[in-house]
Amino acid sequence: MLTKQLRKSEKHNPNERKDYKTVPAKVECLLTDFGRSFTPIISQFQELGKKHKKKIIAVNAIG
Repeated sequence: MLTKQLRKSEKHNPNERKDYKTVPAKVECLLTDFGRSFTPIISQFQELGKKHKKKIIAVNAIG
């Protein structure tokens, strides 16, 4: 499933795939410059999630 999703995302250019053509198969998936440009946005979502998680835990602890 992961392989399928990574190949699908390659079409939109956030990642690239490097196939070493070995047995057993060795493949690396790397972010492109375009993919790395999303890093600040993803970091903001992570911080938002952490803040909300703390609030949810606090609310659940109360009642």
